[in-house]
Parts: sequence; structure tokens; C-alpha cells
Amino acid sequence: MEGYFLPGDWLLRTIIAYVPPLAEFLDVSAADYGGLLSGFVSTCVWLLLLIFGSIAYQSIRDADRALTRGVTGLYADAVRRGRIAVALLAARLRRRTGSAPEQIEFAEDVELSPDELRALQLHAELEPGFALAVSEVASALSARTHQAQQVLERLKQLGLIDNTVGGLDGESAYTLTRVGRAFLIFRQLAPEK
Repeated sequence: MEGYFLPGDWLLRTIIAYVPPLAEFLDVSAADYGGLLSGFVSTCVWLLLLIFGSIAYQSIRDADRALTRGVTGLYADAVRRGRIAVALLAARLRRRTGSAPEQIEFAEDVELSPDELRALQLHAELEPGFALAVSEVASALSARTHQAQQVLERLKQLGLIDNTVGGLDGESAYTLTRVGRAFLIFRQLAPEK
């Protein structure tokens, strides 16, 4: 308990030692150590320390969150740039080797659920160069993210859409393939452009 009164006792001792006229005016002496005035001053000092400590703690947490967001953003950007570099390198290699262009063939009739058809149409409505993230498809379908992910994975397995660069926070994004566009045109479901 004596530690609690240290700030107040220190102030009283300073006043008594260095400002005797003020000590006489306030009528304080060494007998007042641990008393009411010392307790009041100590309470004020400890409250101020608590307030400053909580402000410092909050500032450190804010800085940590900003740093974490920045590092996460840098990592997502590096991954995105890496995926772009790989895609560009693969395209250059295909051009140099003279690989055959993508063939569109329908060997079987594909049945899609209403959600799968809607997701495919959402991709067809995009302007060239744009992609839809999983969360955007989930929002448009009024479904949960994992349900939208399942729909998109099935469409990808069928070759109707493909992964691309562009999702936020490292999220996968998809674009319509030529096969997907041909499927919609064949079914007369493609939007008017």
C-alpha cells in the first residue's frame, strides 16, 4: 500500500525541501506522508498514468493493425503480380512454340443448376478484362461464400470459366472462357452486347 502513495509523498517531500514557504502556507510536513493530500495527488497521478497507458496501448494496436494490413496487401499484390507474370510467360511460350488455339467441342450435353447458369451469365455480362470474385458471385446469388465457391468450381471443372488474377485479399476470381461463351450462345442465354 505504501507504493500507492509514492507520487503524493514525492510531491510533498519536494515542496517541503525546495519550497518551504509553500509548505508553511499549505501546512504540510513529513507527518503528512501517506495522508489525505498525498492520497489525492497519488490518485490523480495513477489515473493519468492509466489513461496515458490505455492511449499508448490503443496506438500500438492501431499501428499493428495498419502494419498487418500493409503486409497482407503487399503479399496479395506480390502473389497477384506473380500470377500475372506466370500467365504472361505461358502465353509467350505458347506463341513461340506455335501451340494450337483452344478447341471448342461439345461432346456431351451439360446440365447446369439454376445457380450455375446464373453464375455463368454473370460472367458473360462482364466487360472484357474484368473478373468476378467468389464473394461477388455469392452476393449476386444470395448464397454463402462456400456455396458460391462450389458452383464456380463445378463451372471451372467443366471448362466454362477459369481462374484469373484480380480477387481482393487473395480471393479467387474467375472469367468466362471461350467454351463458356459458346455454351451460352448455343443455349441462347448469352446477353446482348
